[in-house]
Amino acid sequence: MAKFHGSVGFVRTEETSPGIHEEITTERLYTGDLIREIKQLRQGDQVNPNVDVNNRISILGDAYAEENLTHIRYVVWNGASWSVSSFEINYPRIILSIRGVYNG
Repeated sequence: MAKFHGSVGFVRTEETSPGIHEEITTERLYTGDLIREIKQLRQGDQVNPNVDVNNRISILGDAYAEENLTHIRYVVWNGASWSVSSFEINYPRIILSIRGVYNG
């Protein structure tokens, strides 16, 4: 199993002034393990193929992660931000499934 050390992005929508809502992003560093690593090149109607992953990353959760599970949006891994498609709680670990590139 490969080791993981990187940022997890939490995105919350907050009211910054009356009637105006903005997305506030907070990145926190976590360590853990890369449980599964699958990469796919998907050739569509584009010149360059898209890279999709179907990876699972197990992080050692803390109080902040447990309180903000529903706000996890992306993981920074291999120099790119990847969208979190689902999560699984296996206390004290949180297993994040990541898919395509995050465009937030």
